[in-house]
Amino acid sequence: AVLKTAAQTLGVPSIRSENHLKPGQLVTAVGRGGDASIGACWGIVSNVSGEWQSWSGSTVEHYIELDMRLSRGFSGSPLVSVDGEVLGIVTSGFNRRKTLTIPSITINRMLGPLMEKGRISRGFMGVGLYPVRLPEKISSSLSPSRKSGVVIVGMNDGGPADTSGLIVGDILLSIDGKSVSDIRDVRRVLRPETVGREVPVHILRAGISEEFQVTIGEHPKRSP
Repeated sequence: AVLKTAAQTLGVPSIRSENHLKPGQLVTAVGRGGDASIGACWGIVSNVSGEWQSWSGSTVEHYIELDMRLSRGFSGSPLVSVDGEVLGIVTSGFNRRKTLTIPSITINRMLGPLMEKGRISRGFMGVGLYPVRLPEKISSSLSPSRKSGVVIVGMNDGGPADTSGLIVGDILLSIDGKSVSDIRDVRRVLRPETVGREVPVHILRAGISEEFQVTIGEHPKRSP
């Protein structure tokens, strides 16, 4: 969510646009506790790695794990460096056993679409998928060779995949030039920026390699 305030005298913190965090760095989470008083938690950065996806398919540019125990009500608070820069937002929402950070680079990427549409669009093909292993004979005949793909087990009538000519039983091997070996690979392709784009989809149908053009749709809103 993006909130707007009418206050004119509030100070604006410096927000770091890129991630330069390293394991061992000291950081602080600043927020309001259960009694609404301002407080702080401190700890260290315990792990920093590359891009990852949440269970819902959202892409986060950096995996940042903290050795920090959040006080009650602090999930969603800003993470601040020792220099006073905002590094991102701390959360325990993805994993109750770990304190993670949504980095500022991810937040900044979300601001434009949220302010323009009020939501984050997500790519949609309208298919149900299941990972499968390819028979050795078929796997070795492909270029490049691959051992697995995802098979279409269900399809939305009139959805992007349906109207492009894909059918139940087709095995997806790549989308938009990116190899597909499990369902997470498909989610990585269906980013907000792919909505409305026509992309090539490489499939296996009855053991024969084929290519279709699929126009990625926008994921329907969830019913309230």
